[in-house]
Amino acid sequence: MNSIPLSLQNSENRVATDYTAGMLTEWKRRVDKGEFLEDWQRIVTRKNNFLRQPATSEKYQYKGPHLTDKNTPLTNSIPVTGKSKTNVEPTLWQRAEVYEAALWSLLKADTKNPVEEAQVREINRRIKDLLLFYATTPGLRFSDQNRWDGKFHDLSPGYIISLWVHQLEDVFHVCKHLFSSEEKEIFINWVFSAAAFSYHLLRQDLSKPFKNRSQGNYEPVKPIAYGPPISLHYAGENTYAGNRFYNNRRLAHLPLVAKAGAMQANQKSLGITIPATIDFRKEAEQIYKEAIAFALYPTGECVEMERNDDDKPSQGMGYSFIFFDAIAWVPYYRLLEGDDSLYFYQTSAGILGSEDPTCKTPYQLDSMGKNPKSLLKAIKYQFECMSLAKEVYGTRKTENYTSAQKELFRYDGSGQLQKPEWLSGHFLMTLQANLGFKSAAIRQGCEHPYEAQGRAKVITNKQSDTVAYAGSGAYRPSEGIFGLESCLILKYYGMEALI
Repeated sequence: MNSIPLSLQNSENRVATDYTAGMLTEWKRRVDKGEFLEDWQRIVTRKNNFLRQPATSEKYQYKGPHLTDKNTPLTNSIPVTGKSKTNVEPTLWQRAEVYEAALWSLLKADTKNPVEEAQVREINRRIKDLLLFYATTPGLRFSDQNRWDGKFHDLSPGYIISLWVHQLEDVFHVCKHLFSSEEKEIFINWVFSAAAFSYHLLRQDLSKPFKNRSQGNYEPVKPIAYGPPISLHYAGENTYAGNRFYNNRRLAHLPLVAKAGAMQANQKSLGITIPATIDFRKEAEQIYKEAIAFALYPTGECVEMERNDDDKPSQGMGYSFIFFDAIAWVPYYRLLEGDDSLYFYQTSAGILGSEDPTCKTPYQLDSMGKNPKSLLKAIKYQFECMSLAKEVYGTRKTENYTSAQKELFRYDGSGQLQKPEWLSGHFLMTLQANLGFKSAAIRQGCEHPYEAQGRAKVITNKQSDTVAYAGSGAYRPSEGIFGLESCLILKYYGMEALI
């Protein structure tokens, strides 16, 4: 494990739930020096789009998912005849433009330019109004159990909404000085009601494949945990339903649960009063450890590799990095408190093939054998596949292929047989995790991800070329999990020495 700088051992260094004073100073320096221009230019564009709308515009006023005839929110398991998905979850504009306008205001808070000063004030005022709008909108009243409890599982829009609230709490810190004590309490309680929604969803769903999760007995139960088997790749391990309960969509609820725990632990430095009825911190840590035990394999493989198919033999790589990003928020929040130990958590426990064969008590979460799993090991595995150091093929077919035939299905991040130019950028999501790992292999993988394939894209200290990767699409990998964590490169690349 790494030693933690003294600056991080003092919780007063936290100026927001998600970053420290030192991080904020470095972000401002990068902007002032004109570094990472592609990230910054996108921020400016979205800030301008935000300000171009009238202050009373409904463009950003997401009111919650539409209802079915049974008064429950629509999910992607229910046909939405004549309705687009934007009727279900917050749109890109309601997410990215609000967030990046707030980020622009944060990084320009000390400007001496009169025009920029006026824009900072206007953005902060509008964002405050929007946050209170969300917190008081009936369709987003998470405490309404008839509307929210027990219906979403790993379906959209539940996990998108959870990630969106996680993002909005970050936005709150830009303009919290404008909130009265009563307004601050309204917003913070709303964030915690959303975190409670995600907390109860995870506890309910993740109890199903085990004999007695609440008592630490992770013996898988039939029939739910055992079917159906799906191969991770050509001649690879089988994964079962019990492993797939820890998929990227369900785990996308985890960042908000982890954030609620961090808020509870740091309320003094954040200047807020936090409800304490749920131990979010304990639950987040337990799920983080479970994900490593039951969704990662001793080889370093991740359960999300089952998403590979013959047309998209590297599809599982993108989903694996989304999985890593979701669970890595748990050790990240501990890192900001001066504790990096969770980054280096290892276990040999597992079920249905995810266990280390040398482990004598695989159904006990912290059990150890000779070949344990860890988040770092799993991330490195994906980068080794990208660098062609591992020979893995993303097809479930079992034919005796020749070497040339197998090469068509190479699991290397370059994705789709029908689009050979496509490159995945989801590896960028490991930049934040590497603040804890400080791994040269992860940094090298992000800097030169496709060098071994002769099609390198490079991060430098002046540009962030990787944001231009094809295949970003709606998931926008350079902007974090499902596009809900903007400017990963500007905020996290090269920051290991600072934290």
